Amino acid sequence: MKEPNEEITLKELIFIFQDYFREIVKNWKIIAVMVLFGALFMLLRAWLAPVSYPAGLTFMVNEDDGGGVGASAILAQFGLGGGKGGGSHNLHKILALSKTRKIIKEVLFVKKEISGENDYIANHLIRKYDYHGIWDEGENEELKNFLFNHANFNQFTKLENLVLKVLHGLIIGNEENPGIVISNFNEETGIMKIVANTKSAELSIYLAEIIFEKLSVFYIDKTIEKQKKTYEVVQSKADSLGKALNRTTANILQFEDTHLALTRKKYSSERMRLEQDLQKLQVAYAEVYKNLEIADFSLKNSTPYVQVIDRPIPPIKPKKEKKLIALILGCILGVGLGVTFILGRKIVKDALS
Repeated sequence: MKEPNEEITLKELIFIFQDYFREIVKNWKIIAVMVLFGALFMLLRAWLAPVSYPAGLTFMVNEDDGGGVGASAILAQFGLGGGKGGGSHNLHKILALSKTRKIIKEVLFVKKEISGENDYIANHLIRKYDYHGIWDEGENEELKNFLFNHANFNQFTKLENLVLKVLHGLIIGNEENPGIVISNFNEETGIMKIVANTKSAELSIYLAEIIFEKLSVFYIDKTIEKQKKTYEVVQSKADSLGKALNRTTANILQFEDTHLALTRKKYSSERMRLEQDLQKLQVAYAEVYKNLEIADFSLKNSTPYVQVIDRPIPPIKPKKEKKLIALILGCILGVGLGVTFILGRKIVKDALS
C-alpha cells in the first residue's frame, strides 16, 4: 500500500485505467440493462409528454429617427424638438413591458370563445392546465373549483390576487421553468416576436395576438404621453379663445343693431373698445392656433407605428418531444448510470480490501 504523500507514476495510472476498463467490459450486462431502462424511461416520457401548439406573431416598431431635415428638424425651428431623445426605440424595454403584470392581467381578462365556451383567458388557462386538479390536493378549500367571475382589479380579494400571480408565473415563467409565452427580437433587423405555446391551438393564437395588442397600445400611449398632454392644453386654450372671439363678434353685431341711428361719441367709443377687444382676441387666437398645429404635428410625429409582420393563423402544427432524440438521450443516460455504478462499486470494494 502506498503512503498518502507518495506520488503515482504514469505507468501506475495506465495500469489503474486498464483495471477499471476491464471492470467495465466485464460487467457490460449491467450497462446494457441500464441502457434499456434509460431508453424505455425517456421514450415513455416523450410518449406521455403533452402536445403543445406554438403560435408566433412577429412585428416591428417604426419610429422617427430625428435625423436630417425631416419632421424633427422642422419642429426644432419652433423650439419643440423631436421629442424622441435620438429616436431609437428600446427593444429591451418593450420586451420587459410584455412580461409585466400590468400587461398580463389585462390579457388574462379578455373574453374569448375557446372549444365552444366564452370565458376569460384566465379561466381557460385554469381549465387547460388542470389547476383544479392541483388545488384539490391542497389544503385551501376556497381554491377548489375556483374561477374568476369579474375583472375589477381594484376589488380583487387575496385569493384572486394569488391565482392571478400563479397565472402570471405560468405565462412568463422563471429561471427553472420557461413560460408558455416567450418574446425576443433580432438585434440586426429589430424584428420582434411573441410565441405562445399552450395545450390549445386557439388559446395559443389568442394569447399571442392579445399580448401584442395590449403591449402596442400601452407602449404607444406612454411614448406620446407628454406630447398628448401638451396638445390637450393648447387645444383647451384654443377652444376658450374661440368662444371668447365668437362672443365679442356677437356683441359688436348686437351693438350695431341697437345703436344704428345714434351718432353720439360715447357710443362710438364703446364700439371702438369692442373692436379693439376683437382684434386682440384675433391675434391671440391666431397665435394659439399656430401652436395647436405645431403640437398636433409633434404628436403625430412622435407616435410610433407598431406594424404586424406575420400573424399566427390556423391550423397550428402541434409540437411534441421527438422519440428518436428521447431514445438517444435515454441510451446516454443508461451508459452514464451503468458506468457510474460499476466504477463506484469497484472503488468501494478496493477500499475495503
